[in-house]
Amino acid sequence: MIAHLDNNKVKTCVYVKMLSEFTKHNTFVIKSVRVNKVFDKEANKVSDVNESVTYTVVETETFSSMNVKVANPVPVITQDELDRSDSPVFITFPLDKTEVRPYAIEFGKVKVSIVAPDAVLVTDAKK
Repeated sequence: MIAHLDNNKVKTCVYVKMLSEFTKHNTFVIKSVRVNKVFDKEANKVSDVNESVTYTVVETETFSSMNVKVANPVPVITQDELDRSDSPVFITFPLDKTEVRPYAIEFGKVKVSIVAPDAVLVTDAKK
């Protein structure tokens, strides 16, 4: 596909890659869980309705940290449950369906958003 240049700009959708192009490890340690609420434009405030969940995770081999947004509004684990856990909690995302989408370039680095269609809590047997 040839990207269309307009006024020295290209749409970011041209550069969307799958997470599988950045890592081969699909098991991550969860550092934090944040539930994202729906913003009500008419009332100009955040509603009580869950829209998605963002997991801050660490790759187990490289210790790279990333935020992964999952469209499912129900978290696989809550922040409170994570805080009470005595051992690391693991999660997995479908690498071939998780999109890494650029949104800004600053100082030679590209900022990206990572969006997964779903997430699965990893049990002891699957680690």
